This record gives sequence, C-alpha cells and structure tokens, in this order.
Amino acid sequence: YHCTATHLIKENITLYILTVVPETYLQELEAPFLTVVRELIIIMLILVVVGVTGFLFSQYRRDQILWKSLSRDRITGGDNENGFVEKMEEHKKESGYAVSLDLDNFKIINNTFGTQKGDEVICEIWQILHTSIRNGEVAAHVNGDNFLMFLKGKDNEEIEERIKAITKA
Repeated sequence: YHCTATHLIKENITLYILTVVPETYLQELEAPFLTVVRELIIIMLILVVVGVTGFLFSQYRRDQILWKSLSRDRITGGDNENGFVEKMEEHKKESGYAVSLDLDNFKIINNTFGTQKGDEVICEIWQILHTSIRNGEVAAHVNGDNFLMFLKGKDNEEIEERIKAITKA
C-alpha cells in the first residue's frame, strides 16, 4: 500500500487527510504514462539518428560534388590537372611516360575565330587524346592549350610512335 498525508489549513481549521491506496493501483495508473514516455524517447532517438545520418550523407555528397568539380575540366568535361594527379596516385607504382602537349600558336585560333571556337578545338583535341589512351593510362586538359598524358610503353620509340599517331589524327 501507498500512504499519502496531506496537511490543510483553512479558516483556522487544521485538517489532516490520510490516503491509503494499493500500490498496484498506482502502478496501473502510471504504466500508460511510462509507456508513452518510452515511446517518445524512442521516437526522439530515431529522429536524432535519422537527422545525423542525413546530415552526414549530405556532407559526404557535397564533398563528392565539390571534389568532382575541382577535378573536372570545365571545357572538355574530362580530367583537369587535379583529376590527373588523383588518377596518377593510382598508377604511382607503374612505369610509364609523362607527356606534356602544348599547342603552338593556339592564341591565333582564339584571336581569329573567338574563344568559343577555340574551346571547340580544345574539345576536339581532348577527344583525340581521350580515345587514344589505353587502359591504365591518363589524359587531362591542364589549362589553355596544355594537355598532360601518362602513357605506358616498352621504350621511348614506342611512345614516340604513339605520339606521332596521335598528332596526325
């Protein structure tokens, strides 16, 4: 049993009220309340977990989009210098040849036909380079009229022949 004593003073009259209630009755009254409190706590925990997971996923996705924008060339849509360096990390233990291509007098195209046509020429050159690389090789438009390639080959002569074939395309 559960006993509760209440002391009341009203108009100079002191009353003492003693209430005796079986403890099982109080537990029955309290059980639905405790159930609701437990359910609310569980719902709050689920919301916190979902919120934190959503936040972390959005941060991860934002970082992926940011890195992709930093490693992609805005003209060609292919790799830029950052993308080239990132992919070279995957091939750092492999042997090959780094090739830098710089187009001579490219500014004449931009000055004569405009930068939009110049960008179209850069895209065409990129397509030639991109389709010329083999599995495990890398090509990138670095800036302006500069390109980088990582080519695999047996020796200098093979690489020279490949570069000649690429420049004739």
